[in-house]
Amino acid sequence: MHDPHALQTAAQRHPELEYADTVEEATRGADIVVTGTEWLRFREVDPAVLTGVAAQRIVVDLRNVLDAEWWVGAGWTVHQLGRPSRRPA
Repeated sequence: MHDPHALQTAAQRHPELEYADTVEEATRGADIVVTGTEWLRFREVDPAVLTGVAAQRIVVDLRNVLDAEWWVGAGWTVHQLGRPSRRPA
């Protein structure tokens, strides 16, 4: 898990979970990347940078804030709530 604004509080309340200092570290080896916040820093993550980090290129956007076309263009399958899934051609 990575959220620079909630990391300290989350770690105190749930010490059993693993926390990452960066988006890249949180993504390393992930089969699915889940975005559950509207923070600008997460909307601006370059999906091409994460392509070689994640095990699978699947992102679930719980807030519908990601630019799905940008992610699909980088080879990711994008799932957004209430919208059709988008896959690379």
